[in-house]
Amino acid sequence: MGYRDMFNGWINANAATSKAAAMALLRKNGVVGRRPVLRRLRKPLTLGYFAYYLATEAAADRWRPTDVVEADMLGFKLRLYPSEFLDCAMLRIPHDLDYVEVQYLAEHLKPGDVFLDIGSYVGFYSRFVARAVGPAGTVIAVEAAPETYKRMAETMAANGLTQVRPLNLAVSDEAGTVKFAVRPFPWRGSSTLWEKSTEGVDITCKPLLDILREQGITAVAGMKLDIERYEYPVLTKFFQAAPDTLWPRFVITEQLTVAADRAGGDAIDLLRQQGYRVAATNQANFIMERG
Repeated sequence: MGYRDMFNGWINANAATSKAAAMALLRKNGVVGRRPVLRRLRKPLTLGYFAYYLATEAAADRWRPTDVVEADMLGFKLRLYPSEFLDCAMLRIPHDLDYVEVQYLAEHLKPGDVFLDIGSYVGFYSRFVARAVGPAGTVIAVEAAPETYKRMAETMAANGLTQVRPLNLAVSDEAGTVKFAVRPFPWRGSSTLWEKSTEGVDITCKPLLDILREQGITAVAGMKLDIERYEYPVLTKFFQAAPDTLWPRFVITEQLTVAADRAGGDAIDLLRQQGYRVAATNQANFIMERG
């Protein structure tokens, strides 16, 4: 059974949870119901339309933080903000969220594997990978934003996923401490090291190889790298310094050509140069396999 089919089956079996209850949460938190056009949200959404909707609402200055809510998805306990972009996507359209990538993970990971979730947010990938690698496996979940990290760590604990190791730091091309400016609500999931600031929270930065050595990792099955346009510097440093025995079998990351000049290059092109090939794509995401 495919990942999309699995989610659709869950939606059909839990109609109250996936439709009425999700819409009630969104309406309660001010996400829908303010204009007649928003009634279109009762229909199936695409990420593209939802991104457009969020942009127009954000421009109207209608977004405010709301209380976190408890939710359930495929047996996982989640703590989400319904008015936050990524959180709402998990509540309202989970069957469309990275279904290609997660199906690939289910087919290419086995018990005992090590997976790196770099830029984990609240752990969407980590939760599913934890089941695939099992108690004998390891998931390194790295999240820089302190409040988001706290939610991610609490989620892993609440689901009994002891194979997930949550780390509150930023992966960078050099070690040190920086002021990390967390983006305003509802865009906190897109905070990046590119946004230098004299304000914010002090965050420890470490190169990827340093993290692997500190965690005692000697082989990596796969990695998801989503650090908002900072992928190229991180990968460049890693491939320069790490022995090829530590190179992941596959990497899931974005191709953001608009950021290539500032980053110094394109992450997908860099992976190709290191012997990786395109296994699959989904919107801006590329799944790159080694060899």
